[in-house]
Amino acid sequence: RMAFDSAGMGLWEWNPLTDRLYVNNEAAAMLEIGEGDPAVTRDGLGEGWFVDASGIADLDARVHPEDRDARRAAMRAILHERRPMQLEYRIRARDGTDRAFRSYGNAMFDEQGRATHCFGTLQDVTETRALQDSVERGRRLLDAMLNALRGGERSRVQPVRPGARADPRSDRP
Repeated sequence: RMAFDSAGMGLWEWNPLTDRLYVNNEAAAMLEIGEGDPAVTRDGLGEGWFVDASGIADLDARVHPEDRDARRAAMRAILHERRPMQLEYRIRARDGTDRAFRSYGNAMFDEQGRATHCFGTLQDVTETRALQDSVERGRRLLDAMLNALRGGERSRVQPVRPGARADPRSDRP
């Protein structure tokens, strides 16, 4: 538990048979699931865990539209193909901002081959994604600038010839 807390990770479990979503305190905070929600209780789980009786549908409704298909495909892969899930997706926070999450998950199956429980980890990677996006934008800008300096694009950037004056009206080279 300390390792998960140190890494800022939450734990989740979803029962596809009852559509109940169980989350620990860390995941509840990340997903903004709490005791103020009418569908959320501790349901005898004790301190540190919540159960959201509205199930996975409420969470799916908050997934960013561009990420919904990938998230649903990952859940289908767990349930029907027995493949572990590794996925990044965004969820709309209550304040209207998008938060990015990385989740790893897997499932347990009964004798008939039905998934009885899906479980996994959740980590908020919003800041990491923002840094990666910033680095990528900087790389694209640098590439464009270098391309322009090499003459790859028509540009107002003009090479300076040795000995040429930057401003013909100036005494400085």
